[in-house]
Amino acid sequence: MTTSSEQTNVAVSIVTWNSAGEIRDCLTPLAGLPTNWQVWVVDNNSSDDTVEIVKEEFPFVNRIANPDNRGFAEANNQVIRQTDTDFVLLLNPDTEADVSGLQRSLEIINERPEIGMLGVRLCHEDGSLQETCFPFPTPWKNLVEAFSLYRIYSKERTSELFANDFFEHDRAREVDWIKGAFMLVRRSAIDKAGALPEDYFMFAEDMDWCWQLRQSGYRIWFSPDVLVKHKSNKSAGQMPSIWRMERTLLSKYLFCFKNFGGLSGRFIQLSDLFGVSYKILRNRVGRTRPKEIAVWRMARKVIAVSIFTSRREIVAKLKERQ
Repeated sequence: MTTSSEQTNVAVSIVTWNSAGEIRDCLTPLAGLPTNWQVWVVDNNSSDDTVEIVKEEFPFVNRIANPDNRGFAEANNQVIRQTDTDFVLLLNPDTEADVSGLQRSLEIINERPEIGMLGVRLCHEDGSLQETCFPFPTPWKNLVEAFSLYRIYSKERTSELFANDFFEHDRAREVDWIKGAFMLVRRSAIDKAGALPEDYFMFAEDMDWCWQLRQSGYRIWFSPDVLVKHKSNKSAGQMPSIWRMERTLLSKYLFCFKNFGGLSGRFIQLSDLFGVSYKILRNRVGRTRPKEIAVWRMARKVIAVSIFTSRREIVAKLKERQ
């Protein structure tokens, strides 16, 4: 494989669902990509003008219009299976990435054959840093996070183990998993690890895919050299908060059952339940924050129900579309 970003082939996969408000800002910069980059938009049965905008204003884009909402993983896998490029870039429709940044990301991953997936710096619309790197919810790490026991580690060790808001995102490093808004993936890694896991409709498929890639011997790498704006939560934000909460937690627990086993999965659920109950109690006797407490109460209810839900039932629930 060549190491030149001018010759290496890349398929950019963008999954849309009622994304008319964001898709122009996403696709406009991509018109300047060289011809070795393919741009694909897979639409999950939008009810707005997303499909018409892409068709009429961006003729360079390859389009797939699904008759139903197939979710993030299944829609991206349509592009993965219809292309044979050296790399695939999963890019959210609510992102804005410039051509030079995309080409630089390709150079970075091409320089290191052990990197199976590359993530970059994401920022909010106001330019502030957006968390990109996260730990797998292993039983011990989940317990530490649930009860905020980070003080048992040094600041440097906490950053190394947990990343997210403890990591300044100012240096290149290996991480457990990265946010699915920007994932540049090596085709040979996909061939070895498999495509995105379709157990999930939305949430946790990015985490599980990173797990698959790492288990296959590849590294998940973060680079601060490229900056991409990410408006965040535009698709999921169209759904009710209780739906998002339930799907986020159930997807996390399915990941745990799949990869750590039933006993560890239940332990993680229990640590979440006791952890969120502790937060509610602590804020009752301290400074009251009604909005946070309302969210925690919602989470506690979802977690409590999930503890008495089998893995099979969780899978069935996550297969329900909207």
